[in-house]
Amino acid sequence: MLYGSHYSLMEMPISAIALCLFLVTMGAMFLIRLVDQGLFYNVAVSAMLGDGVALYAVLLTAEVLKRGTPLPAFLQNPLYHSVALFIAMVAGGIWLKFDWNTHWADRYHHGVIVPLLVYLALTLIPVLWVNGTKSENRILLGVVVFYGSTIAFDIVTQRMDQLKHLLKHGINLSLWK
Repeated sequence: MLYGSHYSLMEMPISAIALCLFLVTMGAMFLIRLVDQGLFYNVAVSAMLGDGVALYAVLLTAEVLKRGTPLPAFLQNPLYHSVALFIAMVAGGIWLKFDWNTHWADRYHHGVIVPLLVYLALTLIPVLWVNGTKSENRILLGVVVFYGSTIAFDIVTQRMDQLKHLLKHGINLSLWK
């Protein structure tokens, strides 16, 4: 029996998965920023390229699941998915607590996108690692390294606080409202 992300990925067409993930992550951020701050922007490399590569890994995992290879017992346990969801929600809650921001896009990122990506990582990386081919495992490692590198780049170049980064480069969003 499949639960959580495994069930969703098995039941949905891959094109629908791609569309939903894009809209919930990158698409929503642009629209929320446009409405809340008056400008359609995203300067964090991890939020564009990193999230894009992570979404590709989700689609790759959907392909692996659709092959029908049996999953290890722990991945079929609803408790595993519940614990993964709990960890994901705590991660988002901690980020919200320590980086509470007045902008709705940042709150959405911390409260929705972070938990979603953490949950998907906890439930899908094991599927890809256990049931994927050697080349798919190499792709997974590449995704993890690339995504981690984009996060490190954003931290080093101070792009995580996107509004502060824009102001540092002379872009004042109050002019756009």
